[in-house]
Amino acid sequence: MRIAGDAVAIQLGSRLSPHQLGLGEVLATLRLLGREPRSITILGMVPASIELGLTLSPIVEANLAQLVDAIVADLARLGVQLDSVAEGLISRRA
Repeated sequence: MRIAGDAVAIQLGSRLSPHQLGLGEVLATLRLLGREPRSITILGMVPASIELGLTLSPIVEANLAQLVDAIVADLARLGVQLDSVAEGLISRRA
């Protein structure tokens, strides 16, 4: 999933704790301080389940390399070149 530009909503959400900050709160604070980023892109996966666990779900594990590729491609469009990806993170990358 890729969300960019005006599709990134800056809104305040509900919290379980006053110490819990979400992306909306951070972006709203940056806007108030006059330090809002020129552009925002969020890359991620829509979870099939949000059950607690200690390992990646099979679906996430199967799609993780594709997400990393999308992140690397977006960074390249911004002029950021990565030297390498951490060994063992993605089995098909060197």
